[in-house]
Amino acid sequence: MHPVGLVKYTTPYESLKRAIDLAGGIKEISGNSKVFIKPNFVVWFDGIPFPKYGVLTTARMIEDLVILLNDHGVTGLILFDTIRKDVFGS
Repeated sequence: MHPVGLVKYTTPYESLKRAIDLAGGIKEISGNSKVFIKPNFVVWFDGIPFPKYGVLTTARMIEDLVILLNDHGVTGLILFDTIRKDVFGS
């Protein structure tokens, strides 16, 4: 079983760092590692109420994760997400 960190989000960077530390941290990620970040970007349609919490990864959370990884010495970051083709008709 893998450890999980559950933290009340109060201060952006510190809350994320605390959750990651509780889940085992990033000590095994070396500075020359390539890290793939797959946030949960969401396309939302007008007329459908948007839930207040738990739907997507905010830009602030991604920024803090990138800063945390850079502070750890990681420079090989890849940020990628997908959008369903049928959403935009292509």
